[in-house]
Amino acid sequence: MNCSPIILFVYNRPHHTQKTIEALQRNILADRSHLIIYSDGAKDDRDVPPILQIREYLNKISGFRSVQIVERKRNRGCANNIIEGVSTVLNEHGKAIVLEDDILTSHYFLCYMNAALDFYQDRKEIFSISGYNHPPSIMRIPASYKGDIFFCRRNASWGWATWLDRWLNIDWEIRDFETFYEDLKAQKEFNQSGDDLSDMLVRQMKGKIDSWFIRLAYHHYKHGGLAIWPKYSYTENIGFDGSGIHCSITTKYQNDLSMAIRTPEFPTDIKVDKDILKSLKKVTRRGPLTRLKKILRIDRIR
Repeated sequence: MNCSPIILFVYNRPHHTQKTIEALQRNILADRSHLIIYSDGAKDDRDVPPILQIREYLNKISGFRSVQIVERKRNRGCANNIIEGVSTVLNEHGKAIVLEDDILTSHYFLCYMNAALDFYQDRKEIFSISGYNHPPSIMRIPASYKGDIFFCRRNASWGWATWLDRWLNIDWEIRDFETFYEDLKAQKEFNQSGDDLSDMLVRQMKGKIDSWFIRLAYHHYKHGGLAIWPKYSYTENIGFDGSGIHCSITTKYQNDLSMAIRTPEFPTDIKVDKDILKSLKKVTRRGPLTRLKKILRIDRIR
């Protein structure tokens, strides 16, 4: 197997970064994989010491085919750093696996990601590969579903992968946003993969959040692209401890990575399972007050 490069984005969390890398080092294909790390620059003086601590640690790590560290002199911000870094690596390698500094991986993670990238490389309707799935406590897979993966129009950000030809034409400026914003039917269609999507896109375009994810999700929606998700998660987000920029404190996303399958079967028949889609949408279901605001078109961000 020709292993795809791994891109890791880190900032100011030494403990999370170390745990993320240690989990990666335990992956079966780690020693055959190129690891490219983007270390963002500091927003202010408070972030300088942890960033320097992380960079000292990064320069000592081993266990991969090669390690390349890109130290940003200035702060790019989460979204720009990821968009620029992924674009650079994809332009050189054609495909890549992407992680941030708070993602633990199963030791089968790289096996799954590389196999999926190879299997669906020529299936242009597949835009991205997700290594994450919600734990069974909040995301119920119907007992009748026997597959190892499923298809969804929503991408995921907690360990993912893509190809250059799917990435090239993303409109990061969302130039048709005003048209979308006035089209309730389009918003309803977008939200088939989660009630949070339209709200998140509005917040992004109004400058309230800094998200590459929601713009990639919109790209999936606009162009009919699909993501594949595993039945059992290969990743766990450990950033819900109050340390992350966009993460609150919760334990509901904790995953049992021992359930991950080493050699999942990838179907050639590509279709969205309606029952799984309903389960996925329940994870992001909004409360009655939020739904009422949307019905009445009350938008605090205007």
